[in-house]
Amino acid sequence: MTLEGRWEAPELLLQNRTWNGRAGFDLLASFRPTGAAGSVLVNRGWVEPARRAPDTRPPPRTTLEGVVRFPSPPGRFAVDNDPARGMWFQIDPEAAAAHLGRPLAPFYIQASPVADAPDWPRARPPEPRFRNDHLQYALTWFALAGAVAILYLVWRRRAGREQVR
Repeated sequence: MTLEGRWEAPELLLQNRTWNGRAGFDLLASFRPTGAAGSVLVNRGWVEPARRAPDTRPPPRTTLEGVVRFPSPPGRFAVDNDPARGMWFQIDPEAAAAHLGRPLAPFYIQASPVADAPDWPRARPPEPRFRNDHLQYALTWFALAGAVAILYLVWRRRAGREQVR
């Protein structure tokens, strides 16, 4: 997907992100496409701690290329976002909209790397996300197999009793 538009300040920093083993942040910013009534949150890519301030990076391009993503629910042990302190640990467009004071789409865009883009932020190549329900399927089939085995044993026992009579 390619969009034309403008970036809106301020930016948000997604904590505890790495690039080739180096600690840093993923840069989140809102983008208003030309002619659109609302904005969308964009994960622009990774920045090192020295590049976290906007004045340490070149201005962003007005063209955005990326992939639409829906945020995944945080894990059981995930740290909650703390917008008041500027601590973001997971992408949450609804919380970001409340913090920024502007409506945002319920999805976000993962920016794609562009050949002639500046070095900062470094956009990650979009990776496909597939649903992984293999454990759930395995447990279901093993439970069904166990239930069939129990029913078979009960049937054999009853059949054995009826032959004795």
